[in-house]
Amino acid sequence: MTMTIEDRLLGIKEIAGIVGESVRTVHRWIDAGKVPQPIGIGHKLKWRSSTIQEWIRLGCPDANKPR
Repeated sequence: MTMTIEDRLLGIKEIAGIVGESVRTVHRWIDAGKVPQPIGIGHKLKWRSSTIQEWIRLGCPDANKPR
């Protein structure tokens, strides 16, 4: 899969800013399985912007629950 500028990788701080929550809240969501699966790059967690956009479009459903 080829990544475009529109599909750049986002970090936790960026996701927190997008959804208007604290970084700690996003960490809690990750621990609870509410955020889509990240891409591990070294020790950092990243998400494709398209994945996060789709997750928000769907109303931020728990990522570990079947749709």
